[in-house]
Amino acid sequence: MTPDLVTSQAAPERTRVLRRDRTFRGALSLVVLLTAVGCYDAEEGIDLDAPDVAAAMASMDAATIEHHIRVLADDSLEGRAPGTAGFAGAARYVEESLRDMGLQPAGVDGTYQQPVPLRRATVVESESSMTVETPAATTTLAYDVDFYLGADPLRESVQVQSAPVVFVGFGVSAPGLGYDDYADIDVEGKVVLFLSGAPSAFPSNERAYYSSGATKG
Repeated sequence: MTPDLVTSQAAPERTRVLRRDRTFRGALSLVVLLTAVGCYDAEEGIDLDAPDVAAAMASMDAATIEHHIRVLADDSLEGRAPGTAGFAGAARYVEESLRDMGLQPAGVDGTYQQPVPLRRATVVESESSMTVETPAATTTLAYDVDFYLGADPLRESVQVQSAPVVFVGFGVSAPGLGYDDYADIDVEGKVVLFLSGAPSAFPSNERAYYSSGATKG
């Protein structure tokens, strides 16, 4: 696996992506409300009858808030993934909204933006392969048919040669729930094979947490 490492940053597009509604009274009210709430001591609570809070609450416009949600969730933004045209379009929309609200920019060089360098890793399919050897036969697997790889943004290539495979059930170690698939299993220097998901006996929140690949292994 040889991923390409690309450093990029999200920036607004020069071309307008969406038609905008220039009425931002509801969103401005929400910002004012949040600002007002931030001025109160957490231990004292929030006084909803305070003039500034009450004014912000009264001036909220549900239709305008819904409009902003619909714009940012629109298919034309293609999911708003970082570094994409859709993300840039969403950033431009938010930036112009803040400007129309009269909020002063606090970003880099007097803008509303704070550029963040990103690293992207991409699997080179033509250079990716996997072979499984058993006493009976040697099988070469087809990428995206028999196996799939996730690119590693920290390494340019990964090679695993002649490593034994060990099956560890769901690959979950949850001592707090009295469950550990790795108990008494030596996985050092081996390829770990596990099932997706987590035990059905787990409570729903814990099952969702331990089903994530980030918590396995």
